Amino acid sequence: LYIRIPYWSRETFVKVNGEAIPVSAGTYARLERCWRQGDLVELSFDMRIQMIHAADIAPDAHPETACHVALQRGPLMLARDSRLGEDVASAEKLVESDGCAVAEPSDSADFERSVEYRIQTEDGFITVVDYASCGKSWEADKPVTVWITTR
Repeated sequence: LYIRIPYWSRETFVKVNGEAIPVSAGTYARLERCWRQGDLVELSFDMRIQMIHAADIAPDAHPETACHVALQRGPLMLARDSRLGEDVASAEKLVESDGCAVAEPSDSADFERSVEYRIQTEDGFITVVDYASCGKSWEADKPVTVWITTR
């Protein structure tokens, strides 16, 4: 049995019948054994909201881009949507823990979305939703952004 361990899951746990199997992000876990009825495979993926710093992925980019961060939860990119009533262009100082945003689930949007989180900043919170749900009623005066300006 081959199980894909996604690159975004930095802390993945795989167990077979309660026994931990070592795995690495961005690879396949190879579970080779004589399988029996009742065998149990358990998976736990790292679903913390990871902070992707623009300077880390494009170190030679224009200096203005170095102060941007994107948020990713598992395979989902998150984004700010002005329909939430926030200034999506405002510069924020996000609270970070082990390369991840400090966040809590939220339910304030009055539009359909898959996920919504409040991200802690030094001054309070900002709200993000899954990128796929952003801007579905696109209007020029209702911008969205994946890259959050930091300060």
